[in-house]
Amino acid sequence: MTHQNRKIPSSSTLWVVKKIQTDLKIAVDLFLTKITDFDGSIDLSSLKKIAGGGTHDVFQSEKHPELLLKVMKHSVGKDKDELSVHLQFHEDQCKILYETFNPSRCIIENRSIRLIKNASADDQSQVAIVSVVPFDSCFESKEKFGFNVKPTELDPLLIKSKKHLYQRANKALLSKETKDDFYVIKNYPSLDEQFKKIFELLETDASLEKAMREFLTSYKAFYKKSGALLDTIGTDNVLFYKSGNDWQFKLGSVIKHDNGILTKRTLEAIKKNPGIVNQSFEYFTPIYFMPACIRALNACAKKIGIEKVIDDIILDPHTIDILAKMHEQRGKSLFIINHAEHKQFAKALELFHQHELEEKQYDTALRGMLGTCYWKHIKEGGKADSPEEIKSYLKILCDSRNQFPDFVKTSVAEAIAGLNNTINLMEGKLDNSLTSIEEKSEPTSLLKTPISRIKPT
Repeated sequence: MTHQNRKIPSSSTLWVVKKIQTDLKIAVDLFLTKITDFDGSIDLSSLKKIAGGGTHDVFQSEKHPELLLKVMKHSVGKDKDELSVHLQFHEDQCKILYETFNPSRCIIENRSIRLIKNASADDQSQVAIVSVVPFDSCFESKEKFGFNVKPTELDPLLIKSKKHLYQRANKALLSKETKDDFYVIKNYPSLDEQFKKIFELLETDASLEKAMREFLTSYKAFYKKSGALLDTIGTDNVLFYKSGNDWQFKLGSVIKHDNGILTKRTLEAIKKNPGIVNQSFEYFTPIYFMPACIRALNACAKKIGIEKVIDDIILDPHTIDILAKMHEQRGKSLFIINHAEHKQFAKALELFHQHELEEKQYDTALRGMLGTCYWKHIKEGGKADSPEEIKSYLKILCDSRNQFPDFVKTSVAEAIAGLNNTINLMEGKLDNSLTSIEEKSEPTSLLKTPISRIKPT
């Protein structure tokens, strides 16, 4: 779709967007001024890093916690002209998003190109695309859920155990076939467990069905206008929440680089070269994320009795077979974490020790995810095979070479203390030699996010 064919947002829509921005407790421009140094750069070390993922690092100011600063990771240090083109594209897509969904359904982001720098004196400022985002009250709702899709293609154990359903779901939801509709919709939550609760609510709560219908219908209209595919992988990028007695929804940072043309082209390319997924970030999401997102959208549409949201991205049987094996391109770290996520901790530990012997580069993120995943299992009442197993996972977290980022040190420290206490309960003693983590803070991958949701940097 060409830029000329895009619908220009009405003046009323733009007015609502502007009003939402100006109604903030502190204006965006004033906020940026307060966190900008005399040299014109934003010193990220003066802010608290609260999250980070495939596309953005997120920071918060202690003085103004109602606003968040997001730094687009892949924009840092790029040519300013290139960033200007990217920023304009992003703004164009967001205008269509606001026009289609209504600005009140969106958490409005204010984006700009800024100089950023970190703590060290020799760290030179670099240009990057940053955005200022209000912390919306919808996140404080007592009843809420994110439309967060789990990428099945990055869960080899799930595909292996549900191979028949996986094949039939792809045929029913990403092809022209309809004969498997009843079977697939009944069993779809087996491919993405969070949709079990969502599907149950859709059957019993007319308010949620109405909100879901609006979301899916608007998504379909947005896709027709823009050709873009929204990011429903990121945590709570699409949030459904209870306001009073009624369900509502809001969109957050849903505009990325994904679109129908890129997805079709990439899915066609893996027939000749599955390894293309490792060539760039651009190829990662169309292969590992978008099929899962489209399956979820179309499954929900069929659940409430409306047409597919995305109906022009078609998988043939050959492509389905290739997608079922694409996890093989991700290396051994995925298999290790995958076994841990499925609570096969003995096997995960065995695979980790094998991987450790041939590891080319020390992987703090792998160790953090593995250890905290194990602690979560124990914390929720899971049983350990032996004290030795606990000590092995504890040792993984306490390796002196680990360089955990600040925003995950708390969860790692909790895991260490919890595993120590578990050993104490099992043996009547505490291993005091394993009680702390190294005070290092070099950036690394997200440790709170399953490896299947982490995009390449």
